[in-house]
This record gives sequence, C-alpha cells and structure tokens, in this order.
Amino acid sequence: NPVRRDYTFYSTRHALYSRIDLFLISNSLIHTPRHCMIKTMTILDHVPVELVVGLEPPKLKFQTWRLNTSVLQNKQFCASLQQHLSMFLELNKNSEARRESKWEACKAFIRGHAISFAPFQKKARKKETESLEKDIKELEMMHVATQSPETLNKLVAKKYALNTLYTAQAEYALFYTRCLYYEQGKKGSRLLAYWIKQQETERAIPGVNNQHQQLVSNPEDINGAFTTFYHLGDLKLPRLTPQEAAELDNPITLVEVQSAIQSLKPNKLP
Repeated sequence: NPVRRDYTFYSTRHALYSRIDLFLISNSLIHTPRHCMIKTMTILDHVPVELVVGLEPPKLKFQTWRLNTSVLQNKQFCASLQQHLSMFLELNKNSEARRESKWEACKAFIRGHAISFAPFQKKARKKETESLEKDIKELEMMHVATQSPETLNKLVAKKYALNTLYTAQAEYALFYTRCLYYEQGKKGSRLLAYWIKQQETERAIPGVNNQHQQLVSNPEDINGAFTTFYHLGDLKLPRLTPQEAAELDNPITLVEVQSAIQSLKPNKLP
C-alpha cells in the first residue's frame, strides 16, 4: 500500500515492529489482484497478509477442440452418430456443392454432434450418481433401524454400482494423464514449449498509459490503448468482394495450369 503503513510482526524481546509490504507476482497476473491487506494480529506475533486475485479464464486465447475418444466406446453415441450421419448424407446426396465443401460440412456436423453428446452424458452420469447416493443413504438408515440381511444386500449392491461409476471416472482421468505425459514426455517439444514460454514472458507488456494518462494492466485495456494510439480502429483494410471470394473457390481451369507452366523458367520441373 503506497499511502498506508502497517506491520506484520512484533518482537516482544526487542520491542520492534517489522513488516512484509509486497507480493512478487508474474507480469501476466498484474491485472488480476482485487485487493491486498494486512490482517489483524490476534493470537500469534505474526500477522497474515492477504492477497485476493481474480483468476478469470483468458478471453483472448482460443482453444482447439479435440474429440474425446472415449465416446467412441459408447454404443449409444455410435448408434446415434450413425443414424444422424446417414440422414446428413441422404439430405446432401444431390447437392451441387464440391466434394471438399461437403467433407468440411460433414466434419462440422460430426463435431457438433460429439459436442452436444458430451453434456448429455455428463448430466446422465451425474443424475445416476446422485440417485445412487440417495438410495445408499436411505438403505443405511433402514439397515441401522432393522438390521435386515436383505437390506444389507441391497446396500452392498448400490455401493458396488456407485463404486463402478467412480472407478470409470478415475480410469478416464488416469488415461488422460498418461496420454498427456506420453505426448509431452521427453521430446523436443518440451524444450520448444519452454523456450516459447520464456519468450512470451519476456515480451509481456505489464501495463501502459492510455489516452487519459491512466495506467492500465488488463490485456484488453492494453490492446485498446495501442489501438487508439496507432489509430488502428479507423483503418479500412481491403476485403474481398463476394464475387472475388467465389472466384477463389472455383476449381482450377486447364488454361490456368497451362499459363502457370509457361511462366516457369526453362529446364525446371513444375
């Protein structure tokens, strides 16, 4: 705190106050602190120092979607995908679009179906888990009251079913961890990733002054300050017209191939 002084330790032997008045954090976390304060000295001679940060998910980065391969072992997902894929192919059988466009649309359709199935599977698993936990609680209360062998058998069966669900979740987590270590193990990618991380840290901009001479540290505010300073928001970058974009998507003609071959240097293979 640049305007207030407080202390974090009092030595009764020397009748002396001392303090810790700073936190060392990374440049990428400068915009995350919400408040920092020295708490009250109660029982011990040391005072806790509190730093509250808001670790929000990054908004400027985009994650690459990957198929969860475990759903391919789910018979319900495979049957549903086969049914919807057959419907998709039947609807687009007489389409005049190119094969490449059909293939891209088919991949997008499969990706959307896989994404929609994941929340459904998660909700079903959660509902089943909550139902088993509720049944186990009721059976435990009944067994405490009656000491019935039949109730005990039902309780053991419910616990076994719940344990099977927990085991499946643990196996998937372990499989994902092994896959991650297998892909990012002792390879050159580790050295490259470390070098890129160091490079990003060195090039990070912790804060700038905006047009109002206010220090901003949020990445979005920093980008806005640079956009305003360099007048990037007023730039009118050239864009392709719909007709030009359609021409780029057209197949390559024989005349264009011949023209490209004729433009090559002599004695050079195309």
